[in-house]
Amino acid sequence: MVTYMNELPVSSQLTGNILLKMLLNKKELRQAESHGFFSEDHGFVSFSSSDEDRAVALARNENQGLTALQIRKREKCGHRLCCDYILNEKARLLNIRTVMETFACKKPAPAGNPDAVSMLLCRLAKEGYLETDAGLKVSPAPLIITESDTDLMKRLAGPFFPFRLPVILVVPAGLPPLRPDAGSLAEVLCGAAHVLVFENRKAFRRFRKLQVPVSFPAGPLLIRYPSEKAFKRFPLPAWHNPAPTLSNDLFRHRAEASRLEENTFGRICEEILSWEALSGEEVRKAHARLLSTLDQEKKRMISEASDHALEEAQKIVEDYESDIKKLKDELYEKSLLAAGLEVENERLRSRMPRDRIPVLYLGKEKEFYQGEIQDLLLSSLEKVLKNTPRGCRRWDVIKDILASNDYRHISKDRSDEVHRLLRSYNGMTQKIQRGLSDLGFSVEKAQDEHYKVLYHGDGRYMTVLAGSPSDVRSGQNNASLIIRLAF
Repeated sequence: MVTYMNELPVSSQLTGNILLKMLLNKKELRQAESHGFFSEDHGFVSFSSSDEDRAVALARNENQGLTALQIRKREKCGHRLCCDYILNEKARLLNIRTVMETFACKKPAPAGNPDAVSMLLCRLAKEGYLETDAGLKVSPAPLIITESDTDLMKRLAGPFFPFRLPVILVVPAGLPPLRPDAGSLAEVLCGAAHVLVFENRKAFRRFRKLQVPVSFPAGPLLIRYPSEKAFKRFPLPAWHNPAPTLSNDLFRHRAEASRLEENTFGRICEEILSWEALSGEEVRKAHARLLSTLDQEKKRMISEASDHALEEAQKIVEDYESDIKKLKDELYEKSLLAAGLEVENERLRSRMPRDRIPVLYLGKEKEFYQGEIQDLLLSSLEKVLKNTPRGCRRWDVIKDILASNDYRHISKDRSDEVHRLLRSYNGMTQKIQRGLSDLGFSVEKAQDEHYKVLYHGDGRYMTVLAGSPSDVRSGQNNASLIIRLAF
């Protein structure tokens, strides 16, 4: 009957030599050394020894980083306990399994962690060979939860349970006879569960507020498994020691989970745990089967990775071809549009008289109203013409351009209208605002009672008018500024 089974992540400092020195007695260590277990030879070695009350079998493969050890001994109750230990240094995992061989003994077999396993796990935890569980230290002593441990409380109380091992909470409630001994409980369950103790009732009340759902079980001992969404109460009679029952409950829960999760390492462990053939030629055959299993698993993983990479590459190529086709279609459409524009341009050129060819090309500035750019250029040429002496080439060319175009003096008319509106400016009125709006100006009142005047909403052409001007000439000055910016 299997009474205990666990798989623990260990640090890289734990080696097969250290594990053997922890589990074997002096006589067995000398025998292991004589068989080359502690030599520099990195091969496959094995040996077994037995006496009346204790039998030991070892197998080791340095190339694969595997060390297997089985210890059979007779317990005081009359049953024979078989403890299997497998250390995988590459995967950094320690597998432990205990089997109680009942034979014809009438006494019931004890459940939970065997004493030898508890002592080993406590020693591994004290010497730092066990890896932390999501930041929570695996320790033979209970962890104290204070009021300031808010992050830990949230991780314990949340719907997502981040820890690999179950968590047991010792609640500060009840009379001393009913309170479980957290120290002995943590020592017995080391490596199988975390034992946490609240420092005081305030810390426990703060934890209860974070618990999801709000309904919280009552009792001095609470337990939560990784597969469950909340803590549940563990029945605890006053006359009962909870450690064996809890250990049995933890093993049963873990055994149910292990049946649902069969992995490659578990199959390899079964190969190594063929203890009946741990000697001579049978061991070498088992070792050959193990290597064959590893090679097959490696080939399977490489094949799956290759198939996955091929699928990803095909998907990338398909997406790339789709993008190329889309770009080609867009280029074809734009080519048709460009060809159409060229045809339209030629058609317009054919309609234009040969003696009237445009002199200038439009830039990137957009017109605020129809004919604005032409009117501003002609207005500028007119001003230049006034300052150009008659009879020179420049005067003749500018005069000819002004005469050949429909110069309607739009900017001059708009400038005169701005002068008229602001001639007697004494503050912003609705009449002035409507007149400016008709010319394309927007008026905004600022917080300091001034007015911002923007030409067609363009911030480059902004003028600020006083709300209550003190100078009688401010209207004409503002008109000149607006005209200089806009016209």
